[in-house]
Amino acid sequence: MTPNLDAPTLSILKATTSISALMLGLATPTLAAVSIKAPSKSTEIANNIKAKQGVEEFLVKGKRQKSSIAALHGEPRIVNVVPFEILSQQGVTSLEQALRNVPGITTQIGEGGVMNGDQFFIRGISAKNDIFTDGLRDFGVYTRDSFNYEQIEVLKGPSSTTLGRGVTGGGINTSSKAPKLSDFLQATSAFGSADYRRGTADWNKQLSDNSAFRLNIMYHNNDVAKRDLIQSERWGIAPSIGFGLNGDTQITISYLHQEDNRVPDYGVPTTLVNGVGTPVTELGVNRATNYGFTTDTDESIVNTLTIRLNHKATESLTITSDTKVGHYTRYFQQTVPRCTGTGADCKDAFLDNDPTTVPMARISSPGPYDQKTWGIQNVTTALATMPLGGMKNELLLGIDASYQNNDRKQFNYSASAAPKSLLNPVHGESPALAEGLNNTRDTSATDLSAFLSNRLWLNDKWSLIGGLRVQHYHVEQKQVSFNPSRCNGTEGTVDICFTPLESTTWLANPKASIVFEPSDAQSYYVSFATSATPPGVTVSNGSRLQEARPGFGIGNDGLDPEKNTSWEAGARFGLANGKVNIQTAIFQINKNNAKDTDPLSDAIIASGEKQRLRGFEFGLNGELASNLSIAFNYTHINSKILESFSRRSGTVNEAAIGKKVQYVPANAASLWTTYQFEGTLEGLQIGAGLTWQDKVYLDNDNETLSPAYVVFDALLAYNFSKYRLSVNAYNLGNKLYYSQVHSSRIVPAAGRSVVASLGVNF
Repeated sequence: MTPNLDAPTLSILKATTSISALMLGLATPTLAAVSIKAPSKSTEIANNIKAKQGVEEFLVKGKRQKSSIAALHGEPRIVNVVPFEILSQQGVTSLEQALRNVPGITTQIGEGGVMNGDQFFIRGISAKNDIFTDGLRDFGVYTRDSFNYEQIEVLKGPSSTTLGRGVTGGGINTSSKAPKLSDFLQATSAFGSADYRRGTADWNKQLSDNSAFRLNIMYHNNDVAKRDLIQSERWGIAPSIGFGLNGDTQITISYLHQEDNRVPDYGVPTTLVNGVGTPVTELGVNRATNYGFTTDTDESIVNTLTIRLNHKATESLTITSDTKVGHYTRYFQQTVPRCTGTGADCKDAFLDNDPTTVPMARISSPGPYDQKTWGIQNVTTALATMPLGGMKNELLLGIDASYQNNDRKQFNYSASAAPKSLLNPVHGESPALAEGLNNTRDTSATDLSAFLSNRLWLNDKWSLIGGLRVQHYHVEQKQVSFNPSRCNGTEGTVDICFTPLESTTWLANPKASIVFEPSDAQSYYVSFATSATPPGVTVSNGSRLQEARPGFGIGNDGLDPEKNTSWEAGARFGLANGKVNIQTAIFQINKNNAKDTDPLSDAIIASGEKQRLRGFEFGLNGELASNLSIAFNYTHINSKILESFSRRSGTVNEAAIGKKVQYVPANAASLWTTYQFEGTLEGLQIGAGLTWQDKVYLDNDNETLSPAYVVFDALLAYNFSKYRLSVNAYNLGNKLYYSQVHSSRIVPAAGRSVVASLGVNF
């Protein structure tokens, strides 16, 4: 039976970070999570280790997983949670892998200023700037390893009131492993297909009655099954120390260092066949084919320091103050394959089966980048729980301040790359770099906001939630171009162009909800929320501030922010005494583009498409039978483009109006289930899962698409003494499907692969 904790008490206990405080209305604990029954004696030691860690599972004998987004049950929106148990069972190694458990998320390859890395879309809306760690914005662009994750939470829908600028499709938050008042050591080593090698260790040491130290380390190396050249080698270390962990004043200091040296995968081109854009791998090109050079590289170094303070001043007042400083460096050199125009250089000879002509892929190799990003953010909140007019009330007040800087240098190649054979490309080294720079781009942004949120209980069942964030966002960019043909969009006669740009935006985003909770196991809500995306929001991506403009010489400092609204009605409830938990919702998001007219050309300038997304989500998690657990999530989205303009010409794109929004699957689902044996097979665990995604259109005209797919994974594990031996199999059917998308190219996912791991608990 789930404990009956009143909402104010839970708010104080659970609101341990800024993001949890921001989401006032989360007071009641989540029931929408995985349920795992404690196995019998053969795994008793492993469970004892978990208990010593203080890592509460989501629904194990009435316990609940703590979250840096706080208890999620009262949050009036869909929130998908990927807990530590699933991360561990699936052998997840990166944020991208973890998010395959969340339907409705797609991953972009990246292009130009938007570099390859963690570039996600939530419900088809870019979330590349909407990744948070412990409730604070993660400033860098890199591929995130999951070795220090306790769990992952995905908030769906516009969330600017809660999280700040952007977050139109939603936000992604990762909760880090934190010090516990216990002693334990866990280590895991794994080996598998495609030269897969990985080792991790998690050591926690209690220093006193109220302080502890924790250290997580990781080494990882792998190629990619059925993909030539692609490789990654990285390592990381994450120490943290906590003071006052069982007192009224808690301080946690954590540091993360990750280094990664990988070969980026820009996939294969798409080509038009009978009017339909198709990946060339669907036409007979080997899925392993890679058009890159041996000199392609992605080298990143990440350093972050986070200090989190939680102070219970009185029984009714809690103060939090969280600060994060991050420094990120990256050198990035990629090769982009594509087909020209209708794709004639890819398809003619290939499809006509003409042996005298070798079909070719055009190779575009934008000059490499050398980029340094750093940022600092502080979020300070005060949460007061006190009656208002005789009714229970929670009031949150907060300030969110941040500064971010991105210094980027782009180089040129000395010559253009020659086309490559579509069927048998030769890799070799890319053309040499030319002397000097192509351009430099120094971008900085300050972001200051004040917010409040209030939840008022009209009685023990009905409550109202309202909130408002007022925000001032200022961004400056100093761009120096050493390519005169790119100066102000015209042929130039000077050697250097200096273009200073800046934009100042005031944002105001409200939210409102009605919540009905007839019992501890039920919650029903209707909510309204907004978001706003100002110009120049992609600071760390190195994007040009004037990208939305037809002319290079016109900055978008005068363009209004993109504004978006969302309506959602949903429910969460528990069945079978809380062993089975369901969350479901219907929603509509209206994405409204900001428009203006270029005074020089009379062209229409817009921040993007005007879109409408209507959908339904359903999640079922828990224990269906003795020792059988399940985590199932499904989403359906009916997307529609209402207004579209050509970014380059500023003319109306009539062909796109009424079409589906790119990168939005109409249907998507994920399933993960495990069964723990007893009796003579005690200690044995089996698991299986699938990921299903409908076709995804890659362009606004809906001419090019990524095919639908269903992929199956499996787990076989055995727990004995203090050890756990497991074997994970991925893509069991060796299905050709695509893990990253772009309008003109697509990345084939890894083929069938197997990883065996051995874990030990001390």
